[in-house]
Amino acid sequence: MSTLHFLLPPAPTSPSISDDDSSGVQLSPSIVGLVGFPLYLLLSLLVLHRLLHHLRLSGPKPTLRKTFHLLLLLNTTLETCSYIPFTFLSDSTYTKWSYMLHLFSVAFDLIAFSCVTVQWSRINNFEISFSNKIIRRRISLIVALVLLVDVLFFLFTLSVCVALGLSPKSLSEWANSADSYKRLLLCEPLALSLNAFCVIIYGIKMVRRLLSLRTWSSLSPTTKARILSQALGVMFTCAGCYLLRGGLCLAQYSSLVKGASMIETDLLWWLFAIWVPTVVPSLLLLFSMRNVDRKVEGGRTPIG
Repeated sequence: MSTLHFLLPPAPTSPSISDDDSSGVQLSPSIVGLVGFPLYLLLSLLVLHRLLHHLRLSGPKPTLRKTFHLLLLLNTTLETCSYIPFTFLSDSTYTKWSYMLHLFSVAFDLIAFSCVTVQWSRINNFEISFSNKIIRRRISLIVALVLLVDVLFFLFTLSVCVALGLSPKSLSEWANSADSYKRLLLCEPLALSLNAFCVIIYGIKMVRRLLSLRTWSSLSPTTKARILSQALGVMFTCAGCYLLRGGLCLAQYSSLVKGASMIETDLLWWLFAIWVPTVVPSLLLLFSMRNVDRKVEGGRTPIG
């Protein structure tokens, strides 16, 4: 099987949808384009709407939420454009330029998620007693580490794209011979996992603080469940999506190194390695940021 079939996300080559015991339900390139292009186009329009809302409220002054929306807009726009060969050009796989757009999209997605991680860390730091400087310092160090890894991943992605663009080889030939491609398969899961574990740590700290409240025991089970779901649902769902994508990327890398059969580009791959881990966190974070906007406008939170 060609290494190109293994690119992230691997390009489907089956001419139609088929149900096969060895390969699962295969998706044709046209179906991938018909799903992916409008999906990310609508998401990019939604993000653009929220970004314009922020610009109308407070002008062009840089803020954490504006930065998040701008990075997410870059992510969704680039991902939308990466589906053009499938949707309009009748290509059966990525072209060089569309694959580079996808790589940059992943990098911007990680940095956008880092902005939310920073905001959650600021909320944790604000709610921690000012006398507990050790915990506050540890949280700041964790955030700094995650941001550093995400920036390094972006720079590595840039170097990979430059090497791919300058290479006279086709995309398939480059994927078969470039060591940077294998490193890419390891770097993305590493960055995804660090972001996910950082968010999980914040979620656990938040649960501990909720359980330590004097009024917690007097609340009804329904109220407790509602509070926990609102506080932790977005955090843990986003972390789970990133770990899911990272795990599947590692599975692909393991198959490539061992020379075993690679995971096919079937429906399960596109759902659980591509669409769900990117679209679900984006929608949840947009909703979460919108709730924060309302609290800020009402003067009920210190987070700016």
